[in-house]
Amino acid sequence: MTRFLQVLCFVLLAGCDKPQANGPTVIWEGTVTIQGESLPENLKEAYIQVRPANARKTGQASPTQATIQNGKYRLEQVPRGDVTVYFVLNQFTGKKIQEREGLEYDETRNLVPKSKRGGISLKATENHREQNFDL
Repeated sequence: MTRFLQVLCFVLLAGCDKPQANGPTVIWEGTVTIQGESLPENLKEAYIQVRPANARKTGQASPTQATIQNGKYRLEQVPRGDVTVYFVLNQFTGKKIQEREGLEYDETRNLVPKSKRGGISLKATENHREQNFDL
């Protein structure tokens, strides 16, 4: 699957940056690091996404996502309750990839540790506004 299709799939699953909430939400803001280190500056993509754990069953609020800039993010409509947090952290490698169709792309590598790629389960409460992640 080309990088374009992977990003397109993520965007389609994620929806917009500020989806219409249909349930109670909270605000989260914080930092994202990898093993205690700041995120590299040459990231092609850096996003955080929060999805309700049982959205299809319970009709909770829609997923929400935000860009991570300089290792910081702010999410304004995190669905309250049990959620799963996902990350997209892709870094340029400096190499080019040529597709069969003759198109050329910058190669990237996924910086999210394999153990965290399936998401992180948390509980979003109104009392816990600051949420930092060390991947």
